[in-house]
Amino acid sequence: MDLSFLKTLYQRPGPFASVYADLTRTTEDASKAVELRWRALRADLEAQHAPKAMLRAIEQTIDEEMRARRSEGLVIFAADGEVTHTERLPGPPRT
Repeated sequence: MDLSFLKTLYQRPGPFASVYADLTRTTEDASKAVELRWRALRADLEAQHAPKAMLRAIEQTIDEEMRARRSEGLVIFAADGEVTHTERLPGPPRT
């Protein structure tokens, strides 16, 4: 497994975050469902003291992906208030 993409993450000061976002759009209220799932993820990250700049960057990445409708799942790595790597999944992440 090639994990070289993580090098850009570790070259930055922490804190670090990894988010596996379920962007499934199989229902009429898909946007609302994604919003609720993101709120739950955000609450978890806030409980772990994730910086606000990092949360904004992750949320912006999720919003952009939802507008583009490119994937059903997204992996996001962030550090130092920025998203450093994203990867689209063929389906939603496993729970």
